[in-house]
Amino acid sequence: YDENGEDVTSSYDLRPVAGIVDFTPRSIRITVEDKSGVYDGTPLTLHAYALDEATPLAEGDRIVAVFDDSRTDAGAAENVPEIRIFRDVADKSVEVTGNYHIDIAPGTLTVEKRPLVLGTADAEKVYDGAALTGEEGYVFLSGTSLVEGHTIRVVRSTALTDVGTAENLLEFAVSDAQGNDVTQNYSILLDMGTLKVTPRPLAVTSESGSRVYDGTAYSLAKFSVASDTPLAEGQTASVHTAAEQTDAGECENVLTVALSDADGKDVTAN
Repeated sequence: YDENGEDVTSSYDLRPVAGIVDFTPRSIRITVEDKSGVYDGTPLTLHAYALDEATPLAEGDRIVAVFDDSRTDAGAAENVPEIRIFRDVADKSVEVTGNYHIDIAPGTLTVEKRPLVLGTADAEKVYDGAALTGEEGYVFLSGTSLVEGHTIRVVRSTALTDVGTAENLLEFAVSDAQGNDVTQNYSILLDMGTLKVTPRPLAVTSESGSRVYDGTAYSLAKFSVASDTPLAEGQTASVHTAAEQTDAGECENVLTVALSDADGKDVTAN
């Protein structure tokens, strides 16, 4: 236009020259929140994030975040969503993700082991040569419980055979409703009972005997066991030492008896 406002374009030889316009991606930073929970057999998820106020979107743009990460078993996992950015243009949603440089600070999903406190029972018996275990005796304590549908079983138990005491230490395994081993998702603490085997009473009566003096030592290694205090099944008794009498006279027939099991093991101390 001239000074009078007249269009004078035709008076010019206008030759367009192509230029290069360089757009750099817009940087934004997104922080995903953390979440933790106690194991309950279901996936732990969280669909929560925040856009750093220092890196806003271009006016009119909006974020669509898709979260696929989850954590079911005890442990930790990153929670990283797929971030896409859209702009509404003329009643249409246009994706403009390519115009952004997106920096994501991942969140963490943490599943803590489920606490389980079990009390094992006390058990006691008189020595009989068989192992004493307390694997059937346990209870849940401190209000702890299994996840619904889960079952628990004893996979290893303490056995006490000889006279003495031992802690009733049990090892457990937990399975889910499908039979999968999920023991690693539980923190099992034990309040242990005591196993106790007491000595077996044994009444032994030595026999009496006599003979004419002959200058040699006389001993009689014979005895009987009272019917109300029998030996443990499969075990035997034998004389270890016996009293001796050489000169004319008498003495008590004091015997020392040794006991053995079916394998020949000395079980006298029991």
